[in-house]
Amino acid sequence: MNQARKAEELHKAGNPVMALQMFNGAYRLLLRALDLASGNAILSEAYLRSEIETLGELLKQARERLQLSPSPQNRLLLRRAENNLGSALQLMKQKRFKAARVHLRLARAFVSRLLRNPGARPGTSDQRVAEELAYLNKDILEAEKRIDAAQNPRAFELVKVARQAARKAEAKYRRGRLQAAVQLTLVAQRFLSKADNLYKRQMPRVSQSQVAQHIQQLRQMILELENETAGTEAPLVQNILAEARDLLQQAEDKKSAGRRFLAYQLADVGIELVRKAMRLTRQD
Repeated sequence: MNQARKAEELHKAGNPVMALQMFNGAYRLLLRALDLASGNAILSEAYLRSEIETLGELLKQARERLQLSPSPQNRLLLRRAENNLGSALQLMKQKRFKAARVHLRLARAFVSRLLRNPGARPGTSDQRVAEELAYLNKDILEAEKRIDAAQNPRAFELVKVARQAARKAEAKYRRGRLQAAVQLTLVAQRFLSKADNLYKRQMPRVSQSQVAQHIQQLRQMILELENETAGTEAPLVQNILAEARDLLQQAEDKKSAGRRFLAYQLADVGIELVRKAMRLTRQD
């Protein structure tokens, strides 16, 4: 694909943001081409069974890789691959081959990404962040394609929040704030994971009091972390704190607007972030 080649050339020329935009365009065209090329033969049960067998071998390799590089990102990729494989198997039983193929393709993408990922590495290079942003945008495009806004509006709202976090990550990247950009890609992936879970099964509704308690818990945890880190220099923790404060503000705004579910999920991710920062602080 010409666009993919141009994206590679732009990245080599030191223009990763333009490369990312070009890559996303090529990826959309590829998805469209795959849809147009898919006939009944490619959706046959025998074909999908062979795909499942191949995926099983890849998952075996991925589990071995995880033992060597047990990073949180690799664990998340493996879990998402296994979840999508499980969904595909259920859909196969229902003879819903087209939907099963979508989940198999997602599982293949996640496991391939894990096998490409060398694991946790020291430092944060410009190239690594550009790659993470490209992967993130691919994941968001897949979610936007898979989740119907009319049929599952709450899951689609979470995808929109992930998209917003991705845009913020790109802005941080352009300003050279690489560590903050990486943190935001993880936030975006967390919202995508929540959207994926909601897409597969309905989450229980949350009450106004539950939302208020969750927001208050996040507010108290932020204050506690601020007190623990006062007068210390810890850039990663400060980045997490800044993002947690932003999520708190968003949660309060959504609660005021009567959007309880989204407010709860925003606060929930904020709580996860602060817990992560607390673990980092208490390890020092």
